[in-house]
Amino acid sequence: MSCKKYSEDTNPIHLRTIKERLCRRTWFYDSFELLHPYPIYSSYNMTGEKVTFDKNGTSKCIGSAPYYLGGEWTLSDDKNYIEFHHAPNWNSRWEILRLDGKKLTLQDDSIKLYLYIPNIY
Repeated sequence: MSCKKYSEDTNPIHLRTIKERLCRRTWFYDSFELLHPYPIYSSYNMTGEKVTFDKNGTSKCIGSAPYYLGGEWTLSDDKNYIEFHHAPNWNSRWEILRLDGKKLTLQDDSIKLYLYIPNIY
């Protein structure tokens, strides 16, 4: 069990660890917010884009998102960031703002990403 960890979480207590809530699920891109103007991304369509995280430290992106989350990943020591190691000399670091229920919000220096797990009936 863990307490509210991230600034945008709505649940005060979680019964699963951060890794358990993140992994073995398919996260679909919902929307994004540009933190700095990048005209090339302003009309980007994320329909069908998704990412999965495995407990073994790999992630897979399906689609062509300009903010690639695929490759090897680790949680930072304080568990506030996901660090991606895409290729030699190509790394990225995303702050976790929300990992709550079926919603995940990540932010780097230029983009805030909103991801979700769809309801399956």
